[in-house]
Amino acid sequence: METEVPSTSVDMQDTEQAQVVFQMPSTSVDMQDTEQAQVKTLEERVRMLESCLQTLIRGLTQLNDNAAKAKDVETLIRDLTQLNDDAAKVKDVELLRDRVAKVEKETDTAKNLTARVDDLKFENHNTIKALEERINDQFTLTANTHQDLTTRVCKLDAMSDKRKVWFSARGGNRKTDDDKVIFGLTRTNEGDAYNATTGIFTAPYKGAYFFTLTYCSHGGEINVSVYREEKNGYIEWLMELYDTTETKGKKYMASTSRIVDLEKKDKVYVESYNGHELTAGYANMFSGFLVHPM
Repeated sequence: METEVPSTSVDMQDTEQAQVVFQMPSTSVDMQDTEQAQVKTLEERVRMLESCLQTLIRGLTQLNDNAAKAKDVETLIRDLTQLNDDAAKVKDVELLRDRVAKVEKETDTAKNLTARVDDLKFENHNTIKALEERINDQFTLTANTHQDLTTRVCKLDAMSDKRKVWFSARGGNRKTDDDKVIFGLTRTNEGDAYNATTGIFTAPYKGAYFFTLTYCSHGGEINVSVYREEKNGYIEWLMELYDTTETKGKKYMASTSRIVDLEKKDKVYVESYNGHELTAGYANMFSGFLVHPM
């Protein structure tokens, strides 16, 4: 910092004139006056010098103060620079701490994930082992079931080869004394279970049977039923075709079917009663077959 120093120069022209006066006194002036003038001039010169000296001292003092202040400013600048550096370092330390904390957190997460993966591997190993055991058990069960089914199918095939039963008969235009309708035209009768003379089907085996009755009207009413008769004489009604509508000169068909369980020697037949007049027709049909032996 620069400090302006007050000017200490003295009017040199006045000084030289005073020196001339001092060195070359006029011979016409009284010596006493000359000496007084010289003294006065010297006093003024001294006062001027003292003033200049004081001014110079004040300037030097100000310069010293300014220099001290400048030194303080420089120190302050250095201190501020150091503080800024320290603040930057502190900020870097905080960032480093944050990064360390983040890394530690990620490390903990990685450890947890690793532990979880290990647990999953163990669980999957146990699960896979259990599944393998279940698959082996299921395979064994399936193999046994397949063998059992194969054996049963072979037995059923053997049985079915021996238990083939079906029939189909047409007619139905006459009946016995006890009202059993006779379907005398037998087209097929595997197993000879149906008697075309009596109109009775006798079950040769225990099992499930399927029966169908179809009857044609020739302008009259239809009233026929199918019954099952057990060995002990018990009679069960199975199904019926019944329509009292009479349409002279017109024909219409009616049909009914049913699956029924029969014991061996049970009988199935068709009856017509209440004075119902049987009709002749090739479309009248009574048929059945063994669905599944028991």
